[in-house]
Amino acid sequence: MKIVKALVTAILLIVVGSLLCGLSFTAMGFDISKMNLVHYEKKNYAVEEDFDSIRIRVSGENVEILPSEDGTCGVYCFEGGDYSHRVSVEDGTLVVDCDDDREWYEYISFNDDDRLLSVRLPKTEYERLGIDSDTRTVRIPAGFTFDDIRIETKAGAVYCNASEADTVSIRNYFGEIVVSGLTAEKLSLESEGGRILLEDASCSEGAEIAITDGEVKAENVKCGTFSCSGDDVDMDLNRVLVSGEMRLSAEDGSIRFRSCDAGEAYLELEAGVINGSFLTEKVFETEKVFGKISVPDSDKGGKCHIVTTGADVNITIEK
Repeated sequence: MKIVKALVTAILLIVVGSLLCGLSFTAMGFDISKMNLVHYEKKNYAVEEDFDSIRIRVSGENVEILPSEDGTCGVYCFEGGDYSHRVSVEDGTLVVDCDDDREWYEYISFNDDDRLLSVRLPKTEYERLGIDSDTRTVRIPAGFTFDDIRIETKAGAVYCNASEADTVSIRNYFGEIVVSGLTAEKLSLESEGGRILLEDASCSEGAEIAITDGEVKAENVKCGTFSCSGDDVDMDLNRVLVSGEMRLSAEDGSIRFRSCDAGEAYLELEAGVINGSFLTEKVFETEKVFGKISVPDSDKGGKCHIVTTGADVNITIEK
């Protein structure tokens, strides 16, 4: 009997709580953001000093770099509670930093995805761009040129469409990295888990991709060298053309490539599937414990070394 009474009481409490929540949402016009403990308001900073580099450090904000429409520099953002920004020019660098003294419960928010830090730049060519963000999205559009790009985020997504750069290093611990339309000398992309997409890019010296767990796609890429490594990874390459060495390695997952080529290729996978096609002939060297390996019999071209414990391998040469 006591158990029945307890169950009835629990059900009544749930019903009453649901009704109260429904009435609250109705009173707020179904705007869940009104439940936030901190309310953010727009803030604009005008920058009058000249600078050649940009450094940004923020927390919980989307970040975008945009060309200025009127030839001036401005930083547009949201501030509230114990979260604010400091904008200054130091030794030729535009510095956008955050002062974050929020309590732990002030980080709990609803429907505030529109919190955006927008940096409007008067020029299209700069020396260095550095962005350090813990979450959300970072966007760099086409049309900008940098000597050096370094971006580090802990979660979220990074979309880099910068036209040119000497060196590019992007690290996103958990989330997505998309690099498109880039011409660079060196490129480094790293993720603990998520998705990496590289497309329509040229890296004269080389491109290096490291991912622990997730998916890598590369399409229409030209490189001096190309390497992709990880633990549990699915790799999908299409028209990746490498003048030097291409190295693809993973513990588990799959390595798939179409219409690719390299001076020399090294493919290593413990378990899974290796399936691909080269544009030119290769001399194949294979090492396996078990599994099926099917490769062309050729004594011409660069070397393709394949090492596997138990992956199934099928490689062809496109005619």
